[in-house]
Amino acid sequence: MFDFVFDAFTAWNSIGLFIMAFVFILIGGGLTAYELVWLISGKRIQGRIKELRVVGKEDNQDELSEQPKESKAKEDEASLIEGLKKEPVSGGVSLLFVLLFMSIPIIFTGFGVYTGYKYVHLTQNGEYAQAKVVRNESSRDSNGGTSYKAVLSFRDYNGVMHEVRDGLSYGSSPSYEVGTSIGVYYDANKPKTFVIDDFWHNMALSLGFMLVFPLFYLILRVASFFQNKQKSSSQQNKSGAKKSFTNETYYAVYEYKMPNGDRREQVSDLGSSQMGKNIPGRRVSVLISPRNPEKMKRPHFALLFFGLVFLAPGLFILNQAIQTVEFSYMMIVLPLALFAFIGVKISMFIARIPKKEWNEGIAAFKEAKKDGFRVSSSGGGSSKNARVLSMADVRERMRAMVKNYSIGGYICLLLALGLAGGAYYLGADMVGKIRSGMPAQGEVVDFESRYSSSSEGSGYTYYSVVEFTDGAGRLVKFRDRVGSSHRLNKRGDVVDVLYALNNPVDAMIDRGIWNWAMSAGLALAALLLMFAAMDNFRTARLYGGGGHRTNI
Repeated sequence: MFDFVFDAFTAWNSIGLFIMAFVFILIGGGLTAYELVWLISGKRIQGRIKELRVVGKEDNQDELSEQPKESKAKEDEASLIEGLKKEPVSGGVSLLFVLLFMSIPIIFTGFGVYTGYKYVHLTQNGEYAQAKVVRNESSRDSNGGTSYKAVLSFRDYNGVMHEVRDGLSYGSSPSYEVGTSIGVYYDANKPKTFVIDDFWHNMALSLGFMLVFPLFYLILRVASFFQNKQKSSSQQNKSGAKKSFTNETYYAVYEYKMPNGDRREQVSDLGSSQMGKNIPGRRVSVLISPRNPEKMKRPHFALLFFGLVFLAPGLFILNQAIQTVEFSYMMIVLPLALFAFIGVKISMFIARIPKKEWNEGIAAFKEAKKDGFRVSSSGGGSSKNARVLSMADVRERMRAMVKNYSIGGYICLLLALGLAGGAYYLGADMVGKIRSGMPAQGEVVDFESRYSSSSEGSGYTYYSVVEFTDGAGRLVKFRDRVGSSHRLNKRGDVVDVLYALNNPVDAMIDRGIWNWAMSAGLALAALLLMFAAMDNFRTARLYGGGGHRTNI
């Protein structure tokens, strides 16, 4: 019975990896292949945006309450006081939660001020000595990360030798190599109280903590500013009221000339809540199918990026699935049972469809097959019944959206810079590990699993435990830093290992080119966000720079 359960679990683990890889490759490969086929086989011609159609109704903010700010503030204050009188307990609890919420950033900032003061005080009033790093102590946190604290040895002015441990821990790699000589400042009365003579080593974290409350306060002020601005705009009278276009979906109508000279028009299949560069009169490049010139498509390079974002992890998962698969009779039984279950569900669904509707669907399918299938969105049909925007309507929406594109550009730029920094950090760390790391052969001897639960879901994450012999002949065991919902290895697998001479426990499985998967993924995401930021800036400049007047 135990063997049966174990074989079933192992087979399901392998099948799950193949299914996951298939989904990622299907999405990524489909998007990439669809766009590449059009870019390679499609004939590029020049067209123009003839008009812009819209589906949805604009929201007129003047229909909202016209209540003055002063009376609204007094009403809110009165309701708050009245609520506290009626339910003092719940009101007090709410107030306590607010105070606790506000106290968290204050505590962080206070801790940063304290640690910064300690460093400055010791450098100005403490005794100086030359210390030497004797070792680095490593520890693992709850997320499986490794952090290091340097242990130093120095002699005070009385000639007494002290061995102290740095209070600051750093992840990824030790701050100082063993044998490094560095100065320290210590308290003459308490030599164990010391700081390393390195400004950024001590103050980087302190300055970060000091900025928590100012940034928190700034965010509250900015949020309050936009909230008040939104309220004030909603309280304008009807003559000067601002309109919101958030409920609208826009479809561009493209006009282009066929190879035989005939002019054609086509409504975009994909609608958007933003106009983008779809300004009437603007010339654009379009692709037409060589086999059916009436089929037209705008080139979307963003699809290539999204396709690669899905395709890269799909190939990685497929590679791991192939390496870890163990064929058994369960590898046949479980897929057959799964297909049988899906087949039964599909047959039950089809059985509930009325015969008339089924025949109509078959006829529509045959008609679509005869005309040639075409990828479209659900909004494409509704765009044909949309209203056409006048030039005045287009200008009004451009003025309303220019700020949105500018803000969106800066947000994408900041995210891109953050991801690029992460990609650089991971890439530089990997370069250091490959250059200074020592190769060895290891064996997967066990697995560690961790259960996590969140609003997105819950489940186990598995980490391979590897054992190897280092250059000094010591047997070292470590846990791989890469975890997955499915086991990426199996017991007994021989794997390549990279380890550091001064800390063999901080080793990693050498996966070759896949070592760069995380940094490459972050770099690709940063590139995509940078492209989005530049596109937002160009659109904002097009809207606000006056160039649109010529196009219109």
